[in-house]
Amino acid sequence: MRAMRSYFTAGLVAIALLLSGCSTSTDTDIPQQVQNTTQATAAGVTFEKMWVKATEENMTAIFGTLHNTTDTPIHVAGLSCDLAGRAELHETVNKDGQMMMQEMADGFDIPANGEKRLEPGADHLMLMELNEAIKPGQEITVTLKLGDGSEIEFTATAREFKGAKEEYGVHGEDEEHQHGEMDDDEKKDDGN
Repeated sequence: MRAMRSYFTAGLVAIALLLSGCSTSTDTDIPQQVQNTTQATAAGVTFEKMWVKATEENMTAIFGTLHNTTDTPIHVAGLSCDLAGRAELHETVNKDGQMMMQEMADGFDIPANGEKRLEPGADHLMLMELNEAIKPGQEITVTLKLGDGSEIEFTATAREFKGAKEEYGVHGEDEEHQHGEMDDDEKKDDGN
């Protein structure tokens, strides 16, 4: 009888050890990309085909599609990135018959159950005063700041992009940025 109790006790201890190994994982156990996806889903925003233009210059742009999975508009008020001294939301405007890029002072909305496309030659996320070159294949973490004060992170993968040289107005200055319309080969790569 005593031997049976010993085996029974040993069995319970073994089961307890196994179960403790199957406990719910913590945030530190989850890969970073999965954490970002979870945060994005909780905020009602998902990201599709997010990419950043690889560059040796001190500025670049991020493109892709933001999806709102909620029944109310989500306001994007700003963004930040550890690799950039400045990060801005940019829009295309017509100034004196010329299409120019400038900062969106009030941010933008992602419509309820809709999307916001960020494209070369159109609205995009701008990273300036880069503290390092961005190489093809490099993953860049960016934080979107929402109108309700919350923040969500996503990852954009760098890729080569020719882009046309265009004039852009940034804070009243004329600067040349190399992110313009996609050529046909780049559109095929992007799935457009």
